[in-house]
Amino acid sequence: MQVWNYIQDSKHIVRISKEVMEPFLSGEQVRVIYYYKKDIPRLRNFVKAYDKSGGYLNLYGVPVAVVNCIEEGNKVLDKCKAEGSENRVYTYSNGHELLELELETMFDVNSIMSNILQLLLLREVPILQSKTERLEYEAKHKGANNVFFAYQKAIGTYEHRVFMEVAYAYQEKFKFALTTNLEAIDGLDSNMESSNAGIWLLKCKASKDLPCDNQKYLDTIDLSAFARHVKRNSVPPVFNLPKDGKEHPYTPDLGLSVVYFYYRETTEKLVRNMIKMMTDTLGQAAWFVAVDIEKYLVQHVNYNGETPSVAVQNTDERDPVQMEDPWSDDSVFEFVLDRLDKNPRQIFKPDDSHSEKTEMSEVESSSSSDVEENMENSEDQSADEEGRISEVESQDDHVAEAVFRARKIDMDLELVPALTDKTFPTTVQDKNLVMVLFYLPFDHRSMAFLRAYGEASRKLENETIKEPLASVNCHDWTDVCGKENITLYPTIRIFKAGSVFKDYDGMLDLHEVVKTVKIMAKENPQDLSTNDDIGHFIKPDTEVDVKIIGLFDKKHSSEIKAFKSVAKSLSDKIVFGINSDGKGKEIGKSKFGCTLPCMVILKANDTIQPFTVYPAKFEENLMKSFIYTAKLPSMPELTVQVFPTLYQQNKPFAIAFLNEHSESTKLREILSEIVKKQVFPDIIIAWMTCDSHQSFGCQVLSFYEPQFSTPALSFVVLHESKVFNMKVDTISPETVQGWIQDVSDGKIPVSRSLEKKEWTPKVEGYNFLEFIDRDEKRKTRISRSKSEADIMNREGIGFDENGNEVDSEYYENLNTDSKEDEDAKLDQETRMELFKSRLYHHAEGRKHGESVKTPKDEVPIMPVEGEESELDFMEHDITGLDMEDHKYKDDIPYVPHSTDKSTSKSQKSKHEEL
Repeated sequence: MQVWNYIQDSKHIVRISKEVMEPFLSGEQVRVIYYYKKDIPRLRNFVKAYDKSGGYLNLYGVPVAVVNCIEEGNKVLDKCKAEGSENRVYTYSNGHELLELELETMFDVNSIMSNILQLLLLREVPILQSKTERLEYEAKHKGANNVFFAYQKAIGTYEHRVFMEVAYAYQEKFKFALTTNLEAIDGLDSNMESSNAGIWLLKCKASKDLPCDNQKYLDTIDLSAFARHVKRNSVPPVFNLPKDGKEHPYTPDLGLSVVYFYYRETTEKLVRNMIKMMTDTLGQAAWFVAVDIEKYLVQHVNYNGETPSVAVQNTDERDPVQMEDPWSDDSVFEFVLDRLDKNPRQIFKPDDSHSEKTEMSEVESSSSSDVEENMENSEDQSADEEGRISEVESQDDHVAEAVFRARKIDMDLELVPALTDKTFPTTVQDKNLVMVLFYLPFDHRSMAFLRAYGEASRKLENETIKEPLASVNCHDWTDVCGKENITLYPTIRIFKAGSVFKDYDGMLDLHEVVKTVKIMAKENPQDLSTNDDIGHFIKPDTEVDVKIIGLFDKKHSSEIKAFKSVAKSLSDKIVFGINSDGKGKEIGKSKFGCTLPCMVILKANDTIQPFTVYPAKFEENLMKSFIYTAKLPSMPELTVQVFPTLYQQNKPFAIAFLNEHSESTKLREILSEIVKKQVFPDIIIAWMTCDSHQSFGCQVLSFYEPQFSTPALSFVVLHESKVFNMKVDTISPETVQGWIQDVSDGKIPVSRSLEKKEWTPKVEGYNFLEFIDRDEKRKTRISRSKSEADIMNREGIGFDENGNEVDSEYYENLNTDSKEDEDAKLDQETRMELFKSRLYHHAEGRKHGESVKTPKDEVPIMPVEGEESELDFMEHDITGLDMEDHKYKDDIPYVPHSTDKSTSKSQKSKHEEL
């Protein structure tokens, strides 16, 4: 009778007798009853957990009760007479028995709560035990509802309880389902291990095909975090002011920053495209608000009225902070990523600590205080390093950033065969020309170029050469890459007629790859045997910008040999043509003003100087050096493609920043004449487009001259870090040429000095040895604590490894209210917020059920200690709440209460009866 004394002192257990049994069971909501016969092992700890669960379950209108079968009046009850009924808990609804739950599966508050809530939401949260069942469920809700789908290692865990409590609150806005079978999560975005719990949002509402798009929940699975996550998904990710309303719904309690994009009609498309890129990349890392400043009065303190523009407001800030840099894709992404409260890379990175947290939650519920102390120490240690880790994790270069943004966009690799150890040799041997990309899937440069490589293959789809591009994943096929001696990634190796020709050394750019394939597909050098051949060759070609023609006589054997050697070595970059019998003598003299031997660089894209005649001896090194510089236009547009070649000449730059207006045209014509006359042969005269603040040219000019207007002319000496900006009232040939001459002569003062910087990491990297040492220490602590937990899970809380009950202060206090920590308090606060939400009070089709009536002289149902006022406030709304008029009929499916093999036969037989 020792346990019965505890039941009498309990706060939330209803004690009922035979006389009140019928009215107690007649309610529509689920009722839970334990039939007490005698003290049995583990019963005391079950009753403690049962009592505490009663306080929580009362919020859901589910009373927990005990019948004392020792009392004479109750002995006639069927369950009091049934053999073994003291080892089970029974559930009822509408006076009918539902399922009986084995006492050994109801060993703590989590298992009791989750089992009862699963029963309460039997239809609302189905258990789907195969991929086929999951896909059928997705098909059912396609175009109608989004679904939260959970994998639980067992029914009755803390994670299961969290999922069910949130499902109860948000079932009007989302559908919920779960599984305990790993097969059912096949195809979802997951690196799950069998020991983990996982939750996915299946985006079926907007899905046209199956399976629905899915996004894995990566935060910790506790009540406050998951409830906040579901609440975030209940509001739209993008809000339009004022179209969608006068105020956005993104309150600070949702825990995310708000990114404002300002636009007017002329800049709306830019903003919409950027928002789409942001949402595709960052997902739920932030909220996005599109503000139409022509229809909405912006009252943000820092807003300057420009569009397109962006600002970020973190949760602890009163006003959003405006981006000051000129608008561009890179500048906007960099600004937003730097400003966000939480580093998006950490949001999307798989949470390595999750499995540990899940494992520790078991230990925490039934282990010693040492575990709690170790966990606190670990959390303190993590908090100390959080800022530093964020710094290190955000050091990625622009390539890594771009790969991160594009990771959800599928690559088009249909026309790029993925070679293996079997197909690589045959492909190389069988094809006359093939370029093979050797890459690593975790290398940012490899993955950035792989995308462009696939796009290049699509552009080459209709060429005469079939599938000229292929790839080898060196992470999967290390032997193939080892035999090819691949040591740098990515490497593009060109094979011709079964042999290695050379490694591609051009830009990692789709246009350059396409151009290379087209050039190599041609005969090189081309034999120009007639004047017609020569005339056709020197005509501009739409496919290639630069061609080189060699005109020789038969006696020029050494010159011909040098020309052919250069043509072979550069045959992947330039198309060469040769006449070696003297027939080109007249064309050379009339067209180019040269005598034999003659080599001419033809530049179709150079309107100032469309050809250049080689002036030196026919030696290979001299010829290559000349070709390297002469192939560029005389006054090139300064781009990332041509800058490296120009920079290596170690000459100063005169850069014109131009737009489409007449003054820009005038400046360009003046500079073209200067170039044509070769007035300044030691100065590189180039130009950049500066037609909007978003253009690359304007961004460069704003760095040289913050308050600029176009057209503009800057003289830049990069190796001396000096910038000179032209200041003249009128633009004329005399003023421009005179100003350049004055700068060259040192007569003009420096306008700005460029800051010298090195490309070094912002902070020191990780100390991985320190991480390893700390992980080893943590594993030791977990292992020690886990062994104690194993005994408790096997023998029950309050028993030693021999099954003997332990009556110690530690076990007495294990599940008492005094043991509630900060996390438990936070969970309860979250639970109260869920119950206060409109989801409960205004859900269509719901009605208030009658409150549970307590028999006279029995202990009434009471709220959890310390929360009486809040529960009293809600009692008339929540107690006995009817969940969409629950009716438990004969078609109720079997609900497994554990994945353990210990599930009793009687439990299954009861299902068969149902």
